[in-house]
Amino acid sequence: MTTINDVRIAVLQNDTPKVQTLIREIDRRTESEVFQKAAKEFGFETIEHLGRRFTMRRHLAPIFGYKGESGLRMLCERYQIETVPLGSFAQPVRDNAISEFGLKRTDGKTVFIGWDAFLLAAIESTTPQAKAVHAYLLQMEKAGRVAAGVLDFAKERDQRIQQTRKIVQMLGEVDRIKDQRFRQVAAEHVDDLLDGALGTTKQPDLFAPSTND
Repeated sequence: MTTINDVRIAVLQNDTPKVQTLIREIDRRTESEVFQKAAKEFGFETIEHLGRRFTMRRHLAPIFGYKGESGLRMLCERYQIETVPLGSFAQPVRDNAISEFGLKRTDGKTVFIGWDAFLLAAIESTTPQAKAVHAYLLQMEKAGRVAAGVLDFAKERDQRIQQTRKIVQMLGEVDRIKDQRFRQVAAEHVDDLLDGALGTTKQPDLFAPSTND
């Protein structure tokens, strides 16, 4: 999975093709979620278009300490990042953007950019504001990794529980076999499945009749 540090390294190495490749590999579902959280954190609005979220370029400029849009415009041009004019949106999205951002229907200048531009601006820009955004994104990514680790641990634990239940069930079925020979053969098969954990060949009385029977 592409990380912020992966993109940062490519940027520092001035490897534009690598940056473009890493940006394309970003998980779109995660992208929208993170972008929405960042928008709430830094006080700007986003709209959804074709499964992605976009915001006005001129609204992002001051967040990164830019006085105008030219810095973000050049950034997008250098890395061939998608920019979307208002007129390119489908009619429902356009109507939503006009209402959300207070635009005129005849607006031909406003440009929208997405998460990829936001991420690159946070990495490339050297203003104090951009550094704050970069630090925030790294913290979010770290929190996401920790959360994913917790989920992985929980899944692994559940798998162990399910596996234990199946083993107990198999052992119970073996123990119910009346014929001692068949029971021993069945026990050896279970032992093979468990990579010798039962040690049936060393414990032939593992399934011996209970003295309470």
